[in-house]
Amino acid sequence: MEQQQAAKPRRPQRADQGSASRACAAAQIFAVLNGKSLTQAQQEMQERFKLSARDQGLCSELSFGVLRHLRLLQLTLKGLSAKRKAGDQLVESLIFCGLYQCALMDRVPLHAAVSSTVGACGLLGRRQAAPYVNAVLRRFLREGGTLAHSDDPAVLYSFPGWMVRRLTAAYGVKQTAESLAQSNARAPMFLRVETDKISTAAYAELLHEAGIAVKRTEASGLIELSTPMPVSSLPLFNEGQVSVQDRSAQLPVQVLELMDGQRVLDCCCAPGGKSAQICASGHQLHLTACDSAPERLLSAAANLQRLGRLPPGKLDPQASCFKGELLTVKLQDAALLNPEQHGLFDRILLDAPCSGSGVIRRHPDIKWLRRESDLTELTALQAKILQAAWSCLKAGGILVYSTCSIFPEENVQQIERFTAAEPQAQLLPFDFQGQQLGMRQILPGDDGGDGFFYARLIKRAGA
Repeated sequence: MEQQQAAKPRRPQRADQGSASRACAAAQIFAVLNGKSLTQAQQEMQERFKLSARDQGLCSELSFGVLRHLRLLQLTLKGLSAKRKAGDQLVESLIFCGLYQCALMDRVPLHAAVSSTVGACGLLGRRQAAPYVNAVLRRFLREGGTLAHSDDPAVLYSFPGWMVRRLTAAYGVKQTAESLAQSNARAPMFLRVETDKISTAAYAELLHEAGIAVKRTEASGLIELSTPMPVSSLPLFNEGQVSVQDRSAQLPVQVLELMDGQRVLDCCCAPGGKSAQICASGHQLHLTACDSAPERLLSAAANLQRLGRLPPGKLDPQASCFKGELLTVKLQDAALLNPEQHGLFDRILLDAPCSGSGVIRRHPDIKWLRRESDLTELTALQAKILQAAWSCLKAGGILVYSTCSIFPEENVQQIERFTAAEPQAQLLPFDFQGQQLGMRQILPGDDGGDGFFYARLIKRAGA
C-alpha cells in the first residue's frame, strides 16, 4: 500500500475525548496498513493521545474491529463515495471506524458515532476532510447502515486472497469458512493457575468471591472466564498465582512427560508462558529457556519474575542471562545452539517462530502484515531450529514441536520432512480426547482455543 505521513495529532481537550478515541484508532489502523504491528501502534498512539482507560477500551474495540472486517469496510466505502478522495489513507481509516461503529457496535449511539468521528478529523490534522466524512457516514445511515456483502470469501471474511487459497486447498471450502469466521470472532479469556502454589478449585473460588464468572475449569490449571477482563481485576495476579494463557497454548507442555531430575530446554521461550508452565509442573527439574531477541528475553524474564520463578528485583535490560534456583533464562539463538549442549537435554519444547495464522482473532493485524513469501522464510527457519534442537536431545528424549499456525507447510509437512530425513526421529503418540496421535492440528475455535499445532517426537538410540 502507498506510504503516507500521518499528521501529528493535536492533544485533545476534555470536550473532544470521544473524538480522541476515534482519532487514535484511525491512527493505529493507518500505522498497521503501513507496516507497523498493532501492538507497536497502540503503544505509540495511546501515549500521544493520552486516552483515559475507558477511551482506550473504545479505541481498542475500533482498531480490532476495523482490522477484522477491513475488506468489507473498503467495499462498503467504495459503494458510498462516488467522489472518493483517493490517496488519503488516514481519512479512510477514520471512515472505517465510523462505519464499524454504526454497523456493528450497538452500544454506541449513531449520532455520537457520526459526530465524534467527524470531530476526529481535526485531531488528525485533516479538518478539511470533515464535510466528506460527515457526508459518507450520513449516507451510510440513510441507506440502511449495513455493510456491503460479497460472495468472495476473502472479502466476506476480510482475509488476504492468498491465505484463503492456501487454507481452502488444505481444509476445503466449508472448514476454511468456519476457521475464517472464528478468526474474526472475539477470543475468550483463558487462565492458567500455578498449580504448584494453589489448586484450580481454590483459585476458582477466589474468582467467585470476587464476582468473576467462570465458564469452565480443568484440574490441569485451566480456567475459562465467562467474560474477558483486565488482569488488574484478577485475584492474586500480581502475586504470581495465575497467568493469562490460551487453552491451545497450554497443551504442548502437557505432553512433554516431565519428571524429576530432567534437563529441559525451552527454545524461543518468550513471553515465558510455557516456561512458567514447566516450572509449575511440580517436578524438580533444570530448565533452560532461551530466546534470540533481547526485548523478548526481557519480557519473558519479567513474566517469570512476576510468577516467582526468578529472584525479585530490577531486571537489567542489557543482561543476556537471568538465573533462578532451577531456571536459567538466556539470550541464545535456537538455530545456533552450542555444540557443548549437544545431547544434553531430556526434554525439549520448540515453540517455533511461525506465521501466527492461528491467533489472528487475538492479533488481526497479522492478516495485513503477513506476506505469502514469508512462509518460505519461516519454514526454512523452523527446519533449521528443529535440526539444531534435535542435536541437543538425548537418546530416548522427547521433543515437542509446536506452532500457532494453521498452514500445513509449517506443521504436518514440516514434521514429515524432518522424520523422513532424520533416522532417529520417530513420532511418539499422545492421548488427545481419547485418540492416540503423534501430531495434532487445532483450528481456531476448536474447543474454544486458538489455532495451534503440535507434534511429539522421541529420539531413538543408535539409528
